[in-house]
Amino acid sequence: MVIGERRRLDMFGIKRAHERGVKTLDWLDARYSFSHADYYNPRSMGFGALRALNEYRVQPGGAFDTVDLSDLEIVTYVTEGALAHGDSVGPAVTLTRGDAHALSAGQGVRFTHRNASSTDEARFAHLWILPDKRGGEPRQDTRSFSDGDLRDRLCLIASPTGDAGSLTVNRKIWLHASRLSRQARIVHPLGAEREAWLQVLDGGVEINGVPLDAGDGAAIQDEETLELTERGTGASNTEILLVEMARDG
Repeated sequence: MVIGERRRLDMFGIKRAHERGVKTLDWLDARYSFSHADYYNPRSMGFGALRALNEYRVQPGGAFDTVDLSDLEIVTYVTEGALAHGDSVGPAVTLTRGDAHALSAGQGVRFTHRNASSTDEARFAHLWILPDKRGGEPRQDTRSFSDGDLRDRLCLIASPTGDAGSLTVNRKIWLHASRLSRQARIVHPLGAEREAWLQVLDGGVEINGVPLDAGDGAAIQDEETLELTERGTGASNTEILLVEMARDG
């Protein structure tokens, strides 16, 4: 759905939280921004090179089946709890709040996730990105980002060249995360050659005057500059992801 709250109609494609795909089990709550798994919407197959942006809440003891994938860049970003990740590329890792993991599937990988805690919920965002080139050797890496890294700034957590200590992905895509204090403001140059997807994980923001709440996402095109302002929703941590990408994909 394209709307223009205090903006021209062609600037933003907004996907509200209630429009996302939903899957619920006794151990899982999943929200899909684009067609994924059992959720299929032919008008929502991705945005540019971004093919999946899922949010998961996993109860203690919850575990996913093993998945076989190839030719994808997979980024996992943990916002609560402890998430155990295992794959066919390297040693198993446990990710906690502020940790990000990149898995380049290449010619093929197997991986799974489970809640590493017996008492606390795990929550994370999971992104699938189309790579620049198919095939190649799979690889994986992990980075940790502190509250200071993320506070009131767009912290680069994944990029094509691993800039500023970020994870490396095989695509011209720049993934930023931020935790915003009450009424914090960020100005970020985007430029005509780039577009972006903004996902609100918690709290609420305004992006160039358009209000977004937790679970909302926005496809952003034809904007030279992004102005992000925390809306003072009362959330203890307003948290966002910004997926910036070259306009050619």
